Amino acid sequence: MTKRHLVFYDTTLRDGAQTPGVEFSAGDKRVITAALSEAGMDYIEGGFPAEGNTTDLNFFADPSVAGPSRLVTFGMTMHKDKGANDPNFASVVHAPNADTVCLVAKSWDKHVHAALGMDDLDDYLDIIRRSTQAAAPHKETHIDLEHFFDGMRHNPQFAMAALQAAAQSGARWITLCDTNGGALPGTIHKTVSAILKTRPELAGRLGIHTHNDRGLATANTLAALEAGCDLVQGTVNGLGERCGNANLLEVIPILMSETEYRNQFESSITENTLATRFPALRHLVYRLANLRPRPDDPFYGEDAFATKAGIHASAVVKGGADLYEHSRPALFGQATRIRMSRQGGLSNLRAVLTQMDVPFDGRDEALSRLYQHVMRREDEGYSYVYAEASLELLARKAMGQDIPFFDILGARSGTEMRYNAKGQRVAPSESVLKIAFEGQESFHAAESDAGPVDAMARALKKCLHDVMPQGFVNGVTLVDYDLHNMGEGTDSKVRVQISFAGEVAGKMQQWTTVGVSENSTMAALEALSDSYRWHIMKTGHWVRDRRKKAGTEPKLRKAG
Repeated sequence: MTKRHLVFYDTTLRDGAQTPGVEFSAGDKRVITAALSEAGMDYIEGGFPAEGNTTDLNFFADPSVAGPSRLVTFGMTMHKDKGANDPNFASVVHAPNADTVCLVAKSWDKHVHAALGMDDLDDYLDIIRRSTQAAAPHKETHIDLEHFFDGMRHNPQFAMAALQAAAQSGARWITLCDTNGGALPGTIHKTVSAILKTRPELAGRLGIHTHNDRGLATANTLAALEAGCDLVQGTVNGLGERCGNANLLEVIPILMSETEYRNQFESSITENTLATRFPALRHLVYRLANLRPRPDDPFYGEDAFATKAGIHASAVVKGGADLYEHSRPALFGQATRIRMSRQGGLSNLRAVLTQMDVPFDGRDEALSRLYQHVMRREDEGYSYVYAEASLELLARKAMGQDIPFFDILGARSGTEMRYNAKGQRVAPSESVLKIAFEGQESFHAAESDAGPVDAMARALKKCLHDVMPQGFVNGVTLVDYDLHNMGEGTDSKVRVQISFAGEVAGKMQQWTTVGVSENSTMAALEALSDSYRWHIMKTGHWVRDRRKKAGTEPKLRKAG
């Protein structure tokens, strides 16, 4: 059987940018465009380069945005009163460095009457025809039929007439849009199947665009593909207004990991892309959108292949991870994870230590003491579900491994609100730290506009730079931190989780640590210290070499 070739159309930079709070600069768009192109997206919708939209005008004016993927401008059909003289229409059609244009058209009669103020539906169909014909000589032309499935429900004759107007006027792709996210998979499948049964000439020209207002964007997209659509619109991480768009990092992995779909479809996306480029693309878009990555994202979230329940963890250890996994995690650059939890008991702890390569055979007493210690710390407010670097430090110490710790001898942190030389109100934070490591002391201050945690991280990095080999801590960067008040009132405890990234064993890794205190500064300092201690433990072979040379290398303590 000949496989159908699917085409992927990313609209993160336009529809995804409608997410509340998300504002991509022209520079952000250039970076994301390059990553999308490297990932193999066929089309990249860059934005709406109309008068007054300086971000998108600047983006399309940059020749560097052109790449292997087809770059798309987005706009509306020509204004009913301006026709071909509509300046916004002309700007979109003639924008530089893009070889494709996508025009949105109405396919629900209610919108023609209420939103456009037009009484004659035939007049609007003529606008679709003239807009498509005017754009086609300049760029490959796509038509997005807005609210198509609502239109088919309320006035199918007009919705189909709009589809035919686009198809007969030169549109390469006509995308059927579930704009308000209200359609059901059965409706989508039935509608698309009926269209292709009566209009077989449209095969290879229909696309699907869904929204997630009912949590069905991915299911609706798959239903449309099964029924005969060949182009998929969506966004990275499901960004989009209201509840978001179809998430391409869900749709594509499903299509490429499910045997039924692999036998039916092919595309330009490779398995290597699934495992390497998609994880990086996910983090890039979250970062530039200023959004925190969701740990429960399918396929690529931190918890996508993790188990916490003791029964599940025990079964995974005994019978293999596939007992609780729908696909091989390695396909998506992931690995099976077992989380430490009170419910999991000693079986979870053993599994976690095995993952960390912490030896514990024959050390049952030490293992039991470690478990009790972890439980006591959880009672105090610590959580090691994600802070596995802090847990590994505890575990290796409990098992008798010497850890090259540094000591913090003193610390001061504060934030001052003031006006700078330009008369702007600023609130820089300053931190002063003094540490001791392997017989050496270091004292430094650092300032940051990003808050006291960042200031402490900078000061600690400066101190460590003094007492460690040149460049050892240069590549270690603060990625994110979270402060959680665990009670009510001013005397409640605060838990701080901090994530760092850096090179470990020749590749970039990210790790998380935790600190707890009634004082937020002390909690942050504990988590920061653990982060650098973990990194030294993982990469500080020079510490052992230096100790061996000096004759000060300690012997392994007996544990248990």
